[in-house]
Amino acid sequence: MCAPNVHPAKAKSVSPWGALLEFHQRAHKNIRNGEAGLAAIQKIHELLGSRWNCSYEARHLLKHRPWTAHEPGHDWLIHFSKKLEIFDSVPGSRDAFRRLDRQASYWGSMGGIGLCT
Repeated sequence: MCAPNVHPAKAKSVSPWGALLEFHQRAHKNIRNGEAGLAAIQKIHELLGSRWNCSYEARHLLKHRPWTAHEPGHDWLIHFSKKLEIFDSVPGSRDAFRRLDRQASYWGSMGGIGLCT
């Protein structure tokens, strides 16, 4: 299940994070690892913060993967949320978190720390 059709730009009264969290709250019941996937997206939201732009972008891994709801996608979200949680303990990591939503600086933020795999 993909959610580009519930992209936040189309849900005028809902923030991008609100739309993303709502999408996962509706979808998680029908997926074997859905409960853990929902917890992972909530943890990602907590770590990246509500100011981080999670709007769907097909060419940006971190703006595409969260908008999918299926077992492999939830496995990725669970794994990624654990990596973010570990990385959050590193001094200076917040600067890298802020750069993750900008495609131009995304790979520079991710590559050296292994967050993208």
